[in-house]
Amino acid sequence: MNHVEAKILEMVARLYPDIFLALDNYYMKNQNFQDETIITFDREVQFYIAYLEHISKFKEAGLKFCYPQVSNSDKEVYNYDGFDLALANKLIAEGSSIVCNSFYLKGKERIFVVSGPNQGGKTTFARTFGQLHYLACLGLPVPGRKSRLFIYDRLFTHFEKEENIKNLRGKLLDDLKRIFDILNQASSKGII
Repeated sequence: MNHVEAKILEMVARLYPDIFLALDNYYMKNQNFQDETIITFDREVQFYIAYLEHISKFKEAGLKFCYPQVSNSDKEVYNYDGFDLALANKLIAEGSSIVCNSFYLKGKERIFVVSGPNQGGKTTFARTFGQLHYLACLGLPVPGRKSRLFIYDRLFTHFEKEENIKNLRGKLLDDLKRIFDILNQASSKGII
């Protein structure tokens, strides 16, 4: 309210003190009431709307998003023309083009082997794969024109980290130990 509206309301309150006293009492009695469902919905819908606003710049750049088909039992997964959100965000700001990737696993296929030269997109592909699954589990549209993804119980990553010369193990042994620990924690519904 502006100062004029506030002054008018103050005068109306003087004319009808019983009604405004009842209103004050109602406010005092219920000022701490918050329904958890409404609070959760409010927080989640704000996140969802913010995500939709965020991806609008990608769509304006001609990139596609879709709601994926999801399954918690069928492990067939695919994504056509997917991309890494963080890298695409950077490239759009620079005015550079974005390279999209597609993948498909069916039947007993469960592993991707990604190889290539340094700066060839291996890490970007791995990040994209994780982002797609994570966003799908949140119920959000994912980068790509068509997608089917698995609802996992845990998502694991193993990215190269700086070698620690104090542990007296070689880098290969250190990586093998880290992967061994991940495999011991993973279930048949996990994504590594």
